[in-house]
Amino acid sequence: MKRVSKDPGGYGRLDRGVIVDAALRIAARPGVADIRVRDLGVELGADPSAVYRHFRNKAEIIAALIDRLMVDTTESLPVDQDWRGMLHAIAATALDTFVAHPAVGIHLTEARSVGLGELRLVELGLRTLEDAGLSGDALVEHYSAYSGLLIAYVAAACRERIAAELEDIPWIPASAEPTPEEFPALTRHAERLFAMDYRSIYFASVRVLIDAVGRAAGESR
Repeated sequence: MKRVSKDPGGYGRLDRGVIVDAALRIAARPGVADIRVRDLGVELGADPSAVYRHFRNKAEIIAALIDRLMVDTTESLPVDQDWRGMLHAIAATALDTFVAHPAVGIHLTEARSVGLGELRLVELGLRTLEDAGLSGDALVEHYSAYSGLLIAYVAAACRERIAAELEDIPWIPASAEPTPEEFPALTRHAERLFAMDYRSIYFASVRVLIDAVGRAAGESR
């Protein structure tokens, strides 16, 4: 049931939370590539112009949607993980949360305002690296690499989800037929490489970074 009441003028009496809820319902529908204000009006049972009483423009709506999904990511994380488990959980939960709303996730790499939900997720990531034993420049560098990977890869995965089913997209197409003479290294590792898909590549990258954190923490002690 939509949480919208009607005012005497016939428009929905909206607030930012109601609008964000509606936009996320739209973003979760298969095939949706964009959040359009006129679609929001239909979803809310209100004149689309009423949305702009609460958001200055579409960019502000997208920023609010991203921040809500950052909150959802944080609130879905397990609480009983060590630092390795938490870094993996953040990566897994962020991927699943945003890929379920790809029309939002495609905007992760754009310049935008950073909300309180995103700041809380950043805080959690930094404290997790402190728990691992990092500090100073090493902490900042490893956090930058970790968060950069997550943002870039999740945004790319959302673009692929809009274009096609991610599970059907191999990293190297089966039509590629490297010859041992021209591509000896690729041929040696072809079986494993051809088996990689978007999730296995993502989590392989996350594991490499987590292992790098462990090595850096050991070296700093």
